[in-house]
Amino acid sequence: MQSNIYIFNFNHMLQREQDAIQRRIIEENRRLAWDDTRHMPLTTRVIQETLRRASILSFTFREAVQDVEFEGYHIPKGWKVLPLFRTIHHFADFFPQPEKFDPSRFEVRPSIKPNKLSKIKLIFF
Repeated sequence: MQSNIYIFNFNHMLQREQDAIQRRIIEENRRLAWDDTRHMPLTTRVIQETLRRASILSFTFREAVQDVEFEGYHIPKGWKVLPLFRTIHHFADFFPQPEKFDPSRFEVRPSIKPNKLSKIKLIFF
């Protein structure tokens, strides 16, 4: 709901951004390309914030590739770890005022300090 309100309130800015892309595409007689997204920062931030608020991926399995000590917990090599993205995306330490729809939080890439869990590799099934 908040994303709809945001888009309504900033529709003119989003529209201006997308109109500029559309003009370029028409002038160059081509289709929309992935590279065009670099010229759509506001649209990109709205999408990122929408996905943060309503994560489509709840979790993923990861496997510890070595023994890890994390916040007093021992995670042995080979154990599966289950990061819960919906919980992470609504954690105030990472996203201040997580209940607020605020695309401006993505104006600068978030700086997440690496920790020992960063060493856990993704395993695809």
